[in-house]
Amino acid sequence: MGGRIYRQGQQTWDKFVEAGIVENEVFFTDDPIITAHAIGKTRDTIKACWPIDAAVAYTLASAGPDARLTSKQMVNQHTRMATAMMSGMVGYGDITDPRQEACGHDMVEGYEVTMHDLYCVNGVICISQRIEKENGIGLKQHMTQAMRDLMTFRVSRTWYSRYFQGGADKKKAYMAILFSDRMSGIRQFAETTFGTDRWSLKDTGNSPVTAEFTRGQCLWENDPDKRCSHHQPESYNGWAMVRNVHPNGNIVEYGSKDEEGRPIPAFKKVWRRGKHVRAVRNALEQ
Repeated sequence: MGGRIYRQGQQTWDKFVEAGIVENEVFFTDDPIITAHAIGKTRDTIKACWPIDAAVAYTLASAGPDARLTSKQMVNQHTRMATAMMSGMVGYGDITDPRQEACGHDMVEGYEVTMHDLYCVNGVICISQRIEKENGIGLKQHMTQAMRDLMTFRVSRTWYSRYFQGGADKKKAYMAILFSDRMSGIRQFAETTFGTDRWSLKDTGNSPVTAEFTRGQCLWENDPDKRCSHHQPESYNGWAMVRNVHPNGNIVEYGSKDEEGRPIPAFKKVWRRGKHVRAVRNALEQ
């Protein structure tokens, strides 16, 4: 999942109304003027605060100025939910909508790499995007389709960043791929076609590959009524619940990735409670 979440932090009254830990109505009166005054005064007093502060303040305001609540009566749905928020299990922000379904097909996240063509210059086999652009004459036009297909493949983000980004020696990485067992047929074909086994490792400054980020091909790409959470993620702004916890007990933060560089979703469900549940009334009747 993507997006940013603010967990275990201070929020405003309106945000807490969305979460359900406070309300814009009170238990002790139905008078709209008194209600507006009680809620307005409470909201203005606490301003941006912690969830538990808002829930406690609302519980007291909703009970009325003459109420004397016991500690047991202070435990209600509002304060319980605020406690969950204080634990870091709930957060507010812009995230990938956890209610969206995934198509389940070709759900990858990496790069589609295409190796540039091979040429022979002065008896030395070389890789050159420049030559390829200038005259388009190279080994690929003599290959079978099966050989050309081998020169396009997918890799993980970690693999690509390790071998083809930053200070990596891209030409040597290309040659390591070409001299692998998978590419042995292409290497032998190049040496036979060009009549030489001399290879250039000189870095021309151009990347020997073209890479494009991919999430794979969506099963629903031609269905206008469906959007996949992996291939076409939609955003959600609101409260959500934490999905993952590391074995060491730490909550998975937004932006965490596994060892392959794939993002680890932090949230899986939208946080909500039943509407019109008078939690304070229930507490007072205990």
